[in-house]
Amino acid sequence: MKKAAAVVMTVMLCIGMLSGCGGGGEDKSVSKSTGGDAAKDTLNVIVGDDANQFSPYVTNSYSDIMSVYQIYERLVYMKEGEPVPGLAESWDVSDDKKTITFHLREGAKFHNGETCTSEDVIYSFELNSEKAPSNSFKPKIESWTAIDDNTVELKLKYPCESIFSSLSSPGLGIVCKSYVEEKGDDAFIEPVGTGAYKLKEWVKGSKISFEAFEDYNGKKAEIKNLNFNIITDSATALVALENGDNDFMINASAADLPLIEKNEELVLQSAPSHSTASLVLNVRNGVLENEKLRQAIACAIDREAINTSAFEGTGTIATGSYEDFLYYDGKDYTYPFDLDKAKELMKEAGYPDGGVSFTIKTSDTYGDVVPQIIMDNLNQIGIEVKIETLEMGAHSQDWLNGNFEAIYQSGSEITPDLSEGLYNSYYWPDNTWSASSPDSDIYNERLDAIRYEVDSDKKTEETCSLLKDIMASANEIPLVTLTSNIVYRQGLQDTYIDPNGMFYCFKDFSWGE
Repeated sequence: MKKAAAVVMTVMLCIGMLSGCGGGGEDKSVSKSTGGDAAKDTLNVIVGDDANQFSPYVTNSYSDIMSVYQIYERLVYMKEGEPVPGLAESWDVSDDKKTITFHLREGAKFHNGETCTSEDVIYSFELNSEKAPSNSFKPKIESWTAIDDNTVELKLKYPCESIFSSLSSPGLGIVCKSYVEEKGDDAFIEPVGTGAYKLKEWVKGSKISFEAFEDYNGKKAEIKNLNFNIITDSATALVALENGDNDFMINASAADLPLIEKNEELVLQSAPSHSTASLVLNVRNGVLENEKLRQAIACAIDREAINTSAFEGTGTIATGSYEDFLYYDGKDYTYPFDLDKAKELMKEAGYPDGGVSFTIKTSDTYGDVVPQIIMDNLNQIGIEVKIETLEMGAHSQDWLNGNFEAIYQSGSEITPDLSEGLYNSYYWPDNTWSASSPDSDIYNERLDAIRYEVDSDKKTEETCSLLKDIMASANEIPLVTLTSNIVYRQGLQDTYIDPNGMFYCFKDFSWGE
C-alpha cells in the first residue's frame, strides 16, 4: 500500500539509519560527558538531513517534520497511541461521533506576541487543504466552524476512529493568519507558531537551533535549548553521540546496534514501526504497465535476503499493512519469494526469454544496498536492472511527479487506519499525484462503500478484500517493515515511542537530577 497521508513525502525514512521508538523506564542520571549543568538546559539531537523551510504543508525531510513539530502546535498530538492535548486543552465528542468540539487554551500566544484564536485554526485548516500535496484530512470533514474565539467545531461526514491521528499530523500545525498573510512564503523561513519552542537560528547544512518560548501557556519545555545537529554519515553520528557532543539520535544504523548496546552511557529503545521499505512501480506508462511482469518481479525478490543484508535482520517481512492498524485482519497479502512462479509469469507477460530492462531510482540517503539485491534477484529471471542514485530532494520530486520506472523508498503511514490509507492512495482523481496507482476510478465504488460502512467487522472484511486485490496487481512491492529505534544518553527522561519515528515533542523530555 502506498503511504499517502496528509504529509506524504514527509514520511520518507532513512534506510541506512533505521527509525525508532521504545520504552525504557529505569531511573537515569546525566552523564558527565554531556557537560554537567549545561546539559540540563540543552538537548542536542542528531538529524540526518537539513530542513528546506518550515511550512507545515510541504515537508520533504526529517528536519522539516521535526522542526515543524516543535514550532507549531496541532489541536492534539498522539502519545503512545492516544490523543493528548495540544493547542486544544479539551474536546467533546457527540453521541453519534460526527461532531467534535475543541476548546483552545485561552490566551495562547504566537511567537510574535499575537493571541491565537479559532480564526487562526480555521485559516490553518483551509491552508492545509490548499497546499498539502496529498490531503487525507479534508475528505473526512463536513464543516469546520469557529464558534467563538476559543472554540472550534468539526463536523465529520462519517464516524472516523482515526480522526485524532489525522489532526496530530504536522500538516495540521496551526499558523498565525495575519503573519502568513503579511509575509507570504517568507513566513515559513522565519516561522511563527504557538509551540513550546521557537526558532532561534538556522545555519544551513549545519544546525537548527530552538529556544523555549517564554510566553508559552501550556506545559513549558523542561529543556531550554534544543539543537538539531545535521550529521549525514551514520558512523560519524554514532561517534558524536558516544563522545557526548550529542544526546539523542533517531534512526541508528542496524549495524551499529551491537556497539550501542555495549555502551553503558547510552540507552537504546526499539519497537516495531509504521514504516516499510518498498519498491514502487510506475503502472501508468512504460514497460511496467504490464501487470504480469510486475507480478513476476514481486515473486522474484528475496525479501528475507534484503532484511538480513540491508537491515541486519532487525525488520520483518512486510505484509501489506501493520498489525495494530484499524480494519486490518493480520493476513499477509504480498507475493512470496518463488523463482519458478516468477519465470512462469515472465512467459505470461510475453517475455519467456527475458529481455526486459528498467531503472530503479534510489537516493543518497537510502543507498543502493537494497536495489543491488533486487538487481541480482531479477537478473535470474532475465530482467536487467539499472540503478540511479539521486540526491534526496530530487528523489522525492521524481516520486511525486511520477518521473520513474521503479523507485526504492521507505514510507510511513501516519494514520493507523488501513481503510483511510487505501482511500488516500487509490481514490481517483485525488490520487493523480502518484504514478503507482491507476489513473482511473476502478476502486472508487469499493472505497466509498468502505468509508461509510459502520459495521466494524464488515468494514474490516471489505477493506482487506480490496487490499488483497491491490497487492495482487503488484503496483508496489512491500519489502521489509522496519524496526524503529532511538538512542540517547543516560539521564534523559520522559522519552516516548513514536511508531513513525519522527513525531517527537521535545518539550516533554527532561534531564534527571
